[in-house]
Amino acid sequence: MLGERGGERWVPSADLAVVDDGAAVYVLDLTTLEHDGVPRSITGSGAEVWRRLDGATLGSIVADLATDFAADPSVVAVDVLAFVDELVMLGILVPDGHDLRLDLTEP
Repeated sequence: MLGERGGERWVPSADLAVVDDGAAVYVLDLTTLEHDGVPRSITGSGAEVWRRLDGATLGSIVADLATDFAADPSVVAVDVLAFVDELVMLGILVPDGHDLRLDLTEP
């Protein structure tokens, strides 16, 4: 199902503005304001995953969602991994405990 990825923990990047109105989660990457500036809307199952990300492992997120929605954990795992991988590729999620941004300023 998740294999080694079950222990991964992901969190939103520090460069985001996030609003959760209960129906959707709106995410704006503040580093792209000049050339993009369009918030992303995360709804449905994506919003359910987003709300569980803070400190939880992917394995626990999959297990919780499968239980909450009476779904097959292997199907949930595929969807969760695809969603997380897309947000990682976009720079929206970073590994928990790590700041992937480089500080290029001199001391």
